[in-house]
Amino acid sequence: MSTPLSLVPKPQPDDGSSAGEDPLDLAVVADRIGWEEKAILAAARERGARAEWLNDGKLCCGSREDLPAAGAYLIRSRSFVRGPLIAESIASGASDESVINSAETIATCSNKVTALARLRQIGLPTVPYRLVLTRADLATALDVLGCPLVLKPVYGGLGRRVMLVRERAVADSMYDYVEHYGQNFDRALIAQPYLERASDVRVLAIDGAAVAAMERIPTGDWRANVELGAAAEPIEVDKALEAMTTEVGERIGARIFGLDLFRHEGALTIGEVNHSPLFRGIVEATGIDVAGRIADHALTVAVR
Repeated sequence: MSTPLSLVPKPQPDDGSSAGEDPLDLAVVADRIGWEEKAILAAARERGARAEWLNDGKLCCGSREDLPAAGAYLIRSRSFVRGPLIAESIASGASDESVINSAETIATCSNKVTALARLRQIGLPTVPYRLVLTRADLATALDVLGCPLVLKPVYGGLGRRVMLVRERAVADSMYDYVEHYGQNFDRALIAQPYLERASDVRVLAIDGAAVAAMERIPTGDWRANVELGAAAEPIEVDKALEAMTTEVGERIGARIFGLDLFRHEGALTIGEVNHSPLFRGIVEATGIDVAGRIADHALTVAVR
């Protein structure tokens, strides 16, 4: 079962600073300490490692030398801006395995269009999409894909700002909010068909391989995000899930990631890839020690 948060060793850093001058074994770079970050830190410390949180809003780094020394840096920034920029700045090069994930991987996963296009280019099945950058694009997407239609930001996660258009008559009113309140990348959307009666599957991958999987079942909300109250049931990582996860990891270059799929009409279809997945739901559903496996991987690749 999931690691109780009370087991996280004290003290926990609250300012992004290292507790001492000795090099860390693992630094978790993030904008906040959530359940997952606490669990990873606890798992690393249980293994005798020195592990601390680095606040990504207080690093002001230009290179690795500007940060507290660490064998490995696990990038878990939610910001699609901070994550790849910090990873790029502190890595010694594209092949630096001690920065997890790489800047290119984070940037690719953060952009739904880039991720889906790259996977489609190698023949993997992906949910079709149309770019919606204007009101005219929305009208065309509705003509092509019909209703119900899912509108989601190119950059974003956790089901936030995702809209389900069930009737064409309300589409223009919904888009008013995009035009009036959206700024910069908030106005870049993709439209996708709503796959009714499809099961929603999340696979958690570590070191590029599937280690746990669950089916997410909406309860009270059409979005199947556990963080929004969806129920979760464990499922077996069968050969199909294992093979697709491996192909995705190789194409995206991701080592730790969440893969969201739909099982629709008997076939698996990729929805998106998350470079810094939340995993409390999958731990509670499967009982698998995801945090421990992440810590093991990070400590294995750490520079000594």
